[in-house]
Amino acid sequence: MTDAPRAFVLSEVTLPRFLVDVWSGHRPVVLAVEAILPPAQGLLGLVAAWALNGKRARRPGDLLPQLKFLDHYPTRVMLHNVFGELEPFHDSHFRYAEADHAIPADAFAYKQVTCNHVRWKHHTVVEAKAILAECPNVRLVGLSPDTAALLEAYAGRSPDDRVDVAWVPRRLINLLLGLGLGLYTVLWTLTRTRAAVKATKVFLAADCIADRRDVALYQELEEGGPILLVRRGPTHPIPTELAARYPVVGSRDGLLPWPETLALLPLLLRQAIRLFRFAGGVEPAHFYAIAALPFRRAILRAFFCRYHPRYFWGRDDYNIEHVIRREEIARVGGKSFGIIHGYPVYSNRFPMWRYISFDRYYVTGRAIYERYLKDRWAADMEVKAVGTFGAARAQYPLRLAERPNNIAVCAAVCIGEPGLIAFIRGLAEAFPDRTIWLQTKPYFADTDAGRLLLAEAGRGLANVVPTRDALLTLCGKARYFFSDPSTAVLEAIQFGCCAFNIDILAEQRVSILREFDGLCVHSAAEATCRIRGIESGEAPYRRDLYADLVDLSGRTFFDIVREDMGLAAREPAHPLPASYP
Repeated sequence: MTDAPRAFVLSEVTLPRFLVDVWSGHRPVVLAVEAILPPAQGLLGLVAAWALNGKRARRPGDLLPQLKFLDHYPTRVMLHNVFGELEPFHDSHFRYAEADHAIPADAFAYKQVTCNHVRWKHHTVVEAKAILAECPNVRLVGLSPDTAALLEAYAGRSPDDRVDVAWVPRRLINLLLGLGLGLYTVLWTLTRTRAAVKATKVFLAADCIADRRDVALYQELEEGGPILLVRRGPTHPIPTELAARYPVVGSRDGLLPWPETLALLPLLLRQAIRLFRFAGGVEPAHFYAIAALPFRRAILRAFFCRYHPRYFWGRDDYNIEHVIRREEIARVGGKSFGIIHGYPVYSNRFPMWRYISFDRYYVTGRAIYERYLKDRWAADMEVKAVGTFGAARAQYPLRLAERPNNIAVCAAVCIGEPGLIAFIRGLAEAFPDRTIWLQTKPYFADTDAGRLLLAEAGRGLANVVPTRDALLTLCGKARYFFSDPSTAVLEAIQFGCCAFNIDILAEQRVSILREFDGLCVHSAAEATCRIRGIESGEAPYRRDLYADLVDLSGRTFFDIVREDMGLAAREPAHPLPASYP
């Protein structure tokens, strides 16, 4: 059995070679699973899982220990800022400037779809670069042309003879994909066509993912009129209690009157031809998403022919539907609203949130938009800072309440870093009379690294107390709040804590939190100094410095949305003092 296995990007083309390596006992490395045809992704994923779970194959982290955290938590790749560093190359490689001229009506959608296509490759690129640099006998098998090009740009050198790039007849495959999707679009559109369609008017239609935060918003908006929940698909069921309170429809339940169908089909045909002419030579998985744009428009056109909401609440800012939806809801006089899913603190530009288009888009604070995102988001979109999306209305008054001088430490992406254990122990030893509340997110806590953190951080220290309290509950139990890179830092500031970012991750290339004075600490000694400076009055905690990072107006998120939808606010604003003490 060799110590230098081949590392595979598993696809329909490389599957036979991968299985030969598995059955011959070579234990190949699964670098990524990238189906040429997206419907095959699930099956290939099952093959990879079978090989990995049976110890017949390895993960990159089995070759290089520093990659283990990426294997466990792929989102950690955002710390490497691959997209931010490669965006100029990315724009050129995918012909963004040409798209603006060749397909002007579809250019924004094309760019959004392309970013989503590429984002899955960044993980592969980071691991492939490390393997090429540190495992000289390992060969990379089956990289797609786009992945190989990104690797070359990221590594700063041409791939050597250890990199095998897969070839497929892309234009032929894409032609067949386009014809198949086009025929399916026509047939689907005809099946949803009726002699006449009577539109149902509602106050709010909501892209329902059963998030408790959305449910609280629905209840706040009930007085505006009927609320309609929209189920994305069969894999997104609506809980029984929600379905009992609000009517539920599927995203594909729309209907088209004949005149609309007769106008729509030629439009979709012309769009499909334009897209193939421009993008027919891209990777098939990429083209599959591009060629589906006419079908997605047909779905949304039908939906808004059958339902006329004044407002649509979207939670799919990472998907292409939200871009098309804004165009389609405008045809019936409605508005599309959405909210950011979290604060991009791992890096400053995330590919899936690079192209966003709502009528109004709510963000935690405007700093990241103004500094890094404004140039690509829709120019006519209103961006409004609202702070956290996760607080209940009853929790807002607690921002002004007195709290004990205890210290909270929230750990997630830094779990596994030796520096985090030293940080927690240093704080506990510096303040033995205070409780150090240690919150670990379940996804990370229930790992070997998480269990090691809980065992070692409090060993011999009675004042380190593990907790799984929710963030805002924790904010009521401590005046000082430290977290590794997370939206939690901003939420804790908004809810009255003296909050700081624990900045100890060596691979984190950029962070907007580093651009704000005093917000980042790098050691327990520095954190201790900050606390003592605040309490002595020599270095107050200046919340006003962070007003661009997180909304500190004192208004509840619910009242901001209510007013934007024509309803009266229920409470006045209660802003925090500009500094503490």
